[in-house]
Amino acid sequence: MQRGRIGLAVRREPGILPPGDTEPVHPATRRPRARRDRPCTLQEMSPTAQSTSMRTRSLRTTLVFSGVVLTGLALDSLVAPVDAGTITYVTLAGFEVPPTPGLPVSASAMFTTSRNTLTIVLTDLLANPTDVGQSLSGLSFTLGNGGSLSGVTTLSSSSAREITIASNGTFTTGSTGATGWVPTLSGASGKLDDLTGTGHAGPAHTIIGPPGADGIYNKADGSIAGNGPNNSFLDQSATFTFTGSTLTANTTITSATFWFGTTSGVMVVGHSVSVPEPSSLVLYLLVLGSLSVVRGPWSVVGAAAPMRRRRLSSSASTVPDQASQPASANHGPRTTD
Repeated sequence: MQRGRIGLAVRREPGILPPGDTEPVHPATRRPRARRDRPCTLQEMSPTAQSTSMRTRSLRTTLVFSGVVLTGLALDSLVAPVDAGTITYVTLAGFEVPPTPGLPVSASAMFTTSRNTLTIVLTDLLANPTDVGQSLSGLSFTLGNGGSLSGVTTLSSSSAREITIASNGTFTTGSTGATGWVPTLSGASGKLDDLTGTGHAGPAHTIIGPPGADGIYNKADGSIAGNGPNNSFLDQSATFTFTGSTLTANTTITSATFWFGTTSGVMVVGHSVSVPEPSSLVLYLLVLGSLSVVRGPWSVVGAAAPMRRRRLSSSASTVPDQASQPASANHGPRTTD
């Protein structure tokens, strides 16, 4: 018995409390405190979970090792000299050739090396030229890194599309065929020439740039527009291919010189612009992919070990949730007669 707040004796029954009163919860009925989950140790796992965890750890080790190896290969290929791929030489912006005042020129030569093959794409980049002296008529180059042209007997193939420019600047394009350029090969040096050599096509078949914005060569003078000996030109670019056993995937190009016009001797030294070969890009992407698998939030490594959860005791699991009890279960204080 216990005296109530209003002076009456009250009898306290188990589980029935006066309003505002609290009673300590018996340890047997206390709810277990929520614990943060932690990974199981290998010994605590089931045989299936152990096998899964070991496979995951093995995969993680393999991926990390692969990432390190691929990173080394990618860095090695990126910092090494350009080889087994592509290198491009260009004329510097604003360069001019005679006569005075000078005529601007713009050209590029893309060299692609591989086993037993050297491919050159020669392009005239100057739009709407004025004089035939601005068209490309030759290219000389030098191989490096052990590359040689001694095993190359001749030009395997060459191709370009013809273009004929009328006196009013309009043009018609013809078929694609051989360029008529003649190769001269000696050791590590080579030259492609439209003006000299047995069977050369020059002064026709020099490479001319694209027309103006209005679709015609409206700046072309008499050396281009309607000029019989100089027509037909080659339309913007030409491709040349050499094959030989002395060409390797490691062959580089150490120099390139462009020749312009229909008079021999007008030349401009090119400057190299390196382009990463596809193999370097592939290795770089593989490295990023392997690292994302190892480090990614949804990777197989992130889904490693099963979590161990604490189970409620059988006595606690049978205790009903007080919040789920109906309000009528609390009858308030009871007085005795």
